[in-house]
Amino acid sequence: MGDDYTLLFDAVQRYNYYEALRVGRALDENGYVSFEDPLQTNDIEGLIELRKHLDVPTEVGEFITNMYDYGEYIQRGAMGIARLITDNLGGITGSFRVGQLADIFGMPCTPHNWGTFFDMAAAFQVELALPNCYWFEMPWPWSTRTGPM
Repeated sequence: MGDDYTLLFDAVQRYNYYEALRVGRALDENGYVSFEDPLQTNDIEGLIELRKHLDVPTEVGEFITNMYDYGEYIQRGAMGIARLITDNLGGITGSFRVGQLADIFGMPCTPHNWGTFFDMAAAFQVELALPNCYWFEMPWPWSTRTGPM
């Protein structure tokens, strides 16, 4: 696809630590810019250790359902990119607060864009308002999205 094509990989919490390390090293070698949810989100120690051995940032948070839990992950270095689902954090306000926290620590924030038109519109508003959001996730083809338009 060329060197300018941005590569991201979403493991959906599929791996144990050793599998995630092996896959992460392959992602490092191939220039990926994100390794989303490599481990179970509640494996904070594993996420911290994984980040020590990889260059590709781990993108974590899609399965965090309380905005106050992000502080520990960010402070302890358990994520390299803050990921969130707007619906899980009380909407635009909670999501914006998480994005601001990530920005204070110099970390990108990537809201998850999926679901109904309204779900995607809310996430898009957060992305537009934050200086640390660098891409918009768009389900394609449009027919793969869930819920009514």
